[in-house]
Amino acid sequence: MLLLIPINKVIHTVTNNQNITAVLPFMAGIILIVLSTILTLIGGIIPSRKAAKQDPVLALRSE
Repeated sequence: MLLLIPINKVIHTVTNNQNITAVLPFMAGIILIVLSTILTLIGGIIPSRKAAKQDPVLALRSE
């Protein structure tokens, strides 16, 4: 939310138009944070489960 202040300054400077502003509703920001967290967890859990099932010696030998 704090990043909207400098972003709006840049938009107003570049376009010379005070009617255009960037807006991020509070709930949309929360939803984006939750989605990012879920995707990060999924991206970490899948490879870690695959690695946990492998024999460490074979896994290191294949690299």
